[in-house]
Amino acid sequence: MYSLKKISWNFTALFIVLFFLLPLISILYQSWQTDWDNIQHLWQTVLTDYSINSLILVLGTVFLSLVFAIPAAWIISTYQFVGQKTLQWVLCLPLAIPAYLVGYLYTDLLDYPGPVQSLLREYFAWHSPQDYW
Repeated sequence: MYSLKKISWNFTALFIVLFFLLPLISILYQSWQTDWDNIQHLWQTVLTDYSINSLILVLGTVFLSLVFAIPAAWIISTYQFVGQKTLQWVLCLPLAIPAYLVGYLYTDLLDYPGPVQSLLREYFAWHSPQDYW
């Protein structure tokens, strides 16, 4: 027999799961309500390129993780050296910064009015985007 407390926890857990699945459910619902001509147009024009680019991004991320993250984690867990605790926390920093914030940061830094482009224009005496090679 279920107690009232257990039913309450089950209801709360179900509510939380549905709350977080709501955007996905909404996207799936709207995808079935769309005009199929648009989907066919995307399939014929850009969907293949986008899918290939996404696959390359995933494979590149996996490769870089295998090359850098796994050896770094193994070195940190196997050896004792000066600065190990600091390096251990520094290696966790990419997990603490959401990817979209890093994307905005890079866009801000590397965009035309950003500090990197401004420094390049000043150093090379560029005056317009046409001066870039």
